[in-house]
Amino acid sequence: MNPMVKWVGISFAIIILIVLSLPFLINVDQFRPTLQSDLTTALGREVTLGNPDRLRRILQSSESVVIPAGALLASGVVFGLFCAVAGANPFGVFASIYKAGFGSWYSLQNTLLRAAPLMLTADWAD
Repeated sequence: MNPMVKWVGISFAIIILIVLSLPFLINVDQFRPTLQSDLTTALGREVTLGNPDRLRRILQSSESVVIPAGALLASGVVFGLFCAVAGANPFGVFASIYKAGFGSWYSLQNTLLRAAPLMLTADWAD
């Protein structure tokens, strides 16, 4: 694989992670009055920008999905960097891991068999 393509892919993944984490790091309500007044002046009519409670609820509900997805993406990027430093093709390593865990019916059954106790104990830990 071309090293340039690899680094562009890694950079793209990092940028996506940063963009997905921005709504949790920046309080968007602090810009609401400025935007409303600027838009009211520019358009010549009263402008209101949504319900701040609704945006807050959307962000809180998406937080339970975005944070674990971001953690998986970040860990995949870090593992890919380790593979690249070790001289292996990161995408080939990920493909091998996927094939070993889900490549055949037997490997899928084996994965579920070994993961079931972990899932059950994780459920009891809550």
